[in-house]
Formats: sequence, C-alpha cells, structure tokens
Amino acid sequence: MKFELEKLIFEFNQILATEWNPSGSLKIEAESFLSYLEGKKGVKFLNSRTSLLKSINSKFDLNSLFSKNFFRFQALNGYTFNYHQKLTIRSFIDIGDEKGLIKYLSRDCDCSLNFFSNKIHHPFTQDETLAGFNQIYIESPKKDDICSSLFSAYIFNLCELQIAHEYFTGLDFSNKGYNEDFFDHLINYEPDLLKRKEGLRLLKIDDQLLSKYRSYSDFSQALFRYIDDSYNRLSNHSYLSIHVKISEVNSLKINKWELISDIEIFAEKSKERELKIGYFHPGKIEEITKKYIPLDDVDFRTVNEGFNFKDCFVLSNDFASPLKDVLSFESYDLLLLMEKNQRDERIVPCPACRSKNVRGNSYPTIGVKSWECYNQLCPEKSKFNRGKRYSLASLIRQEAINNEQNLIPPESVKKWRLDVTTKHSENEIFELLIRHYSLVHDTIVVSNYGKIQKSMFNRSIAHLKFDTIKGDNTNSQFLKEGSFFNRI
Repeated sequence: MKFELEKLIFEFNQILATEWNPSGSLKIEAESFLSYLEGKKGVKFLNSRTSLLKSINSKFDLNSLFSKNFFRFQALNGYTFNYHQKLTIRSFIDIGDEKGLIKYLSRDCDCSLNFFSNKIHHPFTQDETLAGFNQIYIESPKKDDICSSLFSAYIFNLCELQIAHEYFTGLDFSNKGYNEDFFDHLINYEPDLLKRKEGLRLLKIDDQLLSKYRSYSDFSQALFRYIDDSYNRLSNHSYLSIHVKISEVNSLKINKWELISDIEIFAEKSKERELKIGYFHPGKIEEITKKYIPLDDVDFRTVNEGFNFKDCFVLSNDFASPLKDVLSFESYDLLLLMEKNQRDERIVPCPACRSKNVRGNSYPTIGVKSWECYNQLCPEKSKFNRGKRYSLASLIRQEAINNEQNLIPPESVKKWRLDVTTKHSENEIFELLIRHYSLVHDTIVVSNYGKIQKSMFNRSIAHLKFDTIKGDNTNSQFLKEGSFFNRI
C-alpha cells in the first residue's frame, strides 16, 4: 500500500479541523517511515482516525470525569479492578466504545453495570472528543506543539506495533522473536540491562550473632564486609534488608539505634569514586563551602556513593503499648531497607517506540538516570511535544505491576501501611520483604536465619553464611578517615 505524506497531512487536518503543516524535519522522518511501510509485505494497516482520537483522549485526559465517576461508583459498591483490567477499561473509554466496554465488563470483570443505566454516564463519543479537543486547541498558545505530538502518534499508529518497532529498533524479529511486552523485549535483546542474579538480600542481626565476636570493632568489620559484598553482588535497583533483633543487654553492649546509624552511613557513603560524568557541580560547591568553612586538602571531586535509604520499620514486641509512643515499648526490633541504585550510563531504549534516539535527562533520584526520547515519531510524546521520559528503575517497577505474579495482596499492603507496627511473626516479615521488594524468579539471599524453604512466592532462596565473606579491614576505617567526613 502506498502512502502519500501530503494526503495523510490533509486527512489529519480534516479530522481535527486544523490548518497545520509539519516541520521539515518531521516530514523527513515521516517520509522515511512511510517508505519502509511501502516496502513491507503483508502489513496490516489500522484505523488511523480511531487511533488519533484515542491519542487525543489519552494525552488530554478528556474522559477523566467519566473514569473517576465509574471507578468511584464501583468502589462504593465493593468492586475493584487490577492494573490490567484498568488498562483495558481505559482503552475502551479512550476510543469511545461504550458497547465494547460493557461487553468486556460483563464477560471479564466482577462489577456493577448499573452505572450505565444513568444516561449522563458515557465516555466521550468521537464527536465529543473532537469538540473537546477544538476547545483546547483554540485557547492554546502551543498549537504547533500539540499538532506535532498528535501527528507523530498518527503516523506511528498506521501499522501494527511489531512493524513500527522493527523499523525503530532496526532489529530482525524473525530470529529471536518479537516481544510485545517491553520488559520481555529488554530481557531478549538487552539482557545485560536486566541481569538479576540477586534481587534481594536479608540479614538478621541478633544476640547469637553478636556473641561470636569479641568486640564491636570486630563485628563492624564483618558487617561492613557483608554490606560491601551485598552492594557488589545485588542487581541494580534491588534491595538489602537488615533486621536488627538485639536485646538491650547484648554481649557487645551495642545500642540498636547507634548500630542502625553506623550501618546507614557506611552503606550510603562508603563507595568513594572520582567524578567523571558530572551530575552536580563540585567546583561550585567547593567555592561556596570554603567561603564559610576553612577546609584544606579536601577533594570535592570525590563522590561518595552506595545504597539509598528506603525505609525503617519499628517492630514492637510489646503488644499492649500504644503505637504512637515508641519509647513506651518494652522491646522492639528495627527493620532497615536500603536500595541499590548504581549510576549506569548505558542507553535504555524508549519503552514506547523502542528507539535508541534518546538522551540522558537528569538524575531524579541519586544513582537513577532518567532518559528522554528524541524520536520525532514516538507515539507517547507529551501533549506539548516533549519526549517520553523514563528510567530503568521505573521500568522495573512497572514490570512489578504488569506481571500478575508480582501482585501484592491488599491485606499485605494494609498490614504494613505504618512504619511502627506490632504482632508480626518472622514469616510475616519474610512475606513483606519478598512480596514487596523483589520480583518473581529473583534469587533471595538470606543470612543468619534458620531453616527456610528453597523457594517462596516463585522466588529462589539461597543461604550465605555471614562470617564467610572475605575481604580486608579497610572498610572499618571509613567512619574515621573517609573523605566524606573531611567535608562535613
């Protein structure tokens, strides 16, 4: 099938009642894509008008009131939907297919259809979508950006996803197959980005473990070796959990909060590296700091990295005490969670168009690089034509949502909604950590726990003896001699 770009531009303007002309660079990209489609055999072409209206509703959220009322009505009647059901429901809503939506709900969802008996409740029809768009378009000072964004999606969606992805990746899917799911695509074609040899580590520090060491210095050396080994072996964007379950009269006379602070400072700052790729301005920081604090021989270009603090639960063993007053607890444990976010400059392709025409955007979280897609034909540009933004960490979290095997039971979420809790057995703690902080098929490495089954919730369980990790004792000097402490 032959596509004429000028004819597509005319049809685009005719649908939207606009008089817009693409930029020269956008025309060149579109012509190249259309030429590719013309040379492909057996390409199935889609309804461009329907896909355009879906893009309008999606980008401008024109059905937000209907969606809000629908989900609220269902919730009030005791019905909820999982992530996948919500995606399907919103897809029907965005194309204005009320009949298709009702048929899907009656067949695949447990919900009330009485919502539709009220005639004021209906998704935007195609005419209502266009009317809503025209009102926004007339009032917007960014008309060119709006049309550019919509036209990119309009061209991209002319064909099936597989054909578009084949063009923008430059890959031949006939060998290793096509993966509609982007996470599966990364596993298949970019496996190094997603190697998850260890997805979670669990350590319990109790009185029995402390009794094996003569002094806190000896124990801290072993502990710091363990943390260092965990950082080196854990997959990126994975978690380390340390359960501090020590009594006030332990053999080394350690205060649990002082232990937690030592763990956290070492875990977050012990990796000292020279800054080679700038994500902050050390020279400027040094200049401003030295105006107020006289510092000699301090290297501001040394970056201190490591784990990121995630959470800390207070687990009371005193069930009668009020949760609001931790100091009233006769005894309690601490459960520390840290996340490994190691800076990674390797390109992550866009999850929408799968192009590698992307640029590093920023570091929204320490160690987590954000990317922005610069493919002019990407279908998921913002309504004002900004490239899609994403990070590998966000993609991993999205996979946790997408894969139904990763779904966390609502009762577990409710049980752990507070940082100060009571009445949690060790098995319940295990369930929290594994369900909430790992993915299916991950390997969970545990240390200083008793007998544990070889697998739980579709994760493999491996054991590591705490005192078998080899290494020197240089880590133990960090809290005294580290460059980080010379700057504070």
